[in-house]
Amino acid sequence: MHHELKCWPRPFEAHANGELPVTIRQNDRNFQPTDTITMTEYVPDLEIEHPTGYWTGRTADFVVNRVFTNVVGLQPGYALLTLRPLVIR
Repeated sequence: MHHELKCWPRPFEAHANGELPVTIRQNDRNFQPTDTITMTEYVPDLEIEHPTGYWTGRTADFVVNRVFTNVVGLQPGYALLTLRPLVIR
């Protein structure tokens, strides 16, 4: 299955550079190994009462290697995903 995910600039850069090969996400999508993910960089505007932001157009594609849901300290309903990069645009 393919997932489209929003990602803020600092973690996006770390994922795109391969410095951050994991991500923690709400597991409302039932992530599975071999799923693909497209992360799209999103810059939030946190200075106003009702946050808005903009998309940079930068994307990065990954394959989910492993999915962990029983990690000490991980909130119920969340998953730690290990990622392998595919394409960075």
